[in-house]
Amino acid sequence: MIAEAWEVLEESLTITAFVVMTLLVIEHFNVVSRGAWMQRLSTGRFAQYLLCGFLGATPGCVGAFAVVSLFSHKRVSVGAVVACMIATCGDEAFVMIALFPERALATFAGLFVLGVLVGYAVDAVAARLAARRPASADGPDCDFHMHEHEVADSRSLGGRLRDQWLHPTPIRAILSVSVLLFVLFLVAGQLDLLGTGDLVGEHGGGHGGGHGDGGVGFEWVTLVTLSVVGLLILVTVSDHFLEEHLWHHVLKTHVPRIFLWTVGALGAIAVLQHFIDLESAVAGNKYMVLVAAVAIGLIPQSGPHLVFVTLFAEGALPFGILLANCIVQDGHGMVPMLAHSRRHFVIIKGVDAIVALAVGAAWLVAGM
Repeated sequence: MIAEAWEVLEESLTITAFVVMTLLVIEHFNVVSRGAWMQRLSTGRFAQYLLCGFLGATPGCVGAFAVVSLFSHKRVSVGAVVACMIATCGDEAFVMIALFPERALATFAGLFVLGVLVGYAVDAVAARLAARRPASADGPDCDFHMHEHEVADSRSLGGRLRDQWLHPTPIRAILSVSVLLFVLFLVAGQLDLLGTGDLVGEHGGGHGGGHGDGGVGFEWVTLVTLSVVGLLILVTVSDHFLEEHLWHHVLKTHVPRIFLWTVGALGAIAVLQHFIDLESAVAGNKYMVLVAAVAIGLIPQSGPHLVFVTLFAEGALPFGILLANCIVQDGHGMVPMLAHSRRHFVIIKGVDAIVALAVGAAWLVAGM
């Protein structure tokens, strides 16, 4: 039980770190560009579907985390999030590539196209519904904020760094040292110097994309890279950015909600898995198995879905059932959405489930 509690804490910290580092980098680029690239993303609706679908189609949960972060800042539509979540297979994508690479890549491409089409349809329906009822706020005000003096600093980079680090503010010192220690902890965990294994390792079914063999995994590299970039931002940005954007906006607004909801969701799933036999859930009639695959796909965690990947690789499962599970499951990608909007979490998961049942059933009827 202690080991499982530590595993839940590890995964929660990892997910929170992914989201926070992504938010930090996005916030910084938005300030440096004076919001220009975010404005283009907001107005280019079809570009949103393509970008979010592509991020979802990349193996692992990193792309999904980035899309949820953009949605929480009102820079992509709910349809764009649907496109991402349909396209993503979470960490199971790594296993699919290892077991049946050609079929896996074809599946990812198909999911990308399906995600873009469904995302467009969802926004079209949402626009019709919005026209019939007054607008309502959902979730906290998390839009990006700009100020006129964001980049108006006449000092050279060297001069600004000298002034900022001769007498650093407590926020700069604490955050910079914390991120540096976090990077060192990630490296020590990868080398198993702490005796606890990877922080982003193989947690109960493959979180981290195959790190369990001792290799350097994609998500570990991504998290380290994001952390190093975040450290460089912390070291070089102005005190205004640290206090107004990072501390008050990102950390105080997002971190507590994301971490608490993540711990709660993963903890509940860990308890339920003691009472649910996933192997038994996929036995019997193929249409019952299809329903089970979609139902299990609703679980916002990497791991439970591997049973369908394994059974398909062994030739014991029709492709239509695996496809349905891939459509509705998104690894840990939707966990941060719980912290932002439970209503949108239910809507997006519901749309994914309906599409998964329809596509999976059609595939089975066609005998494929």
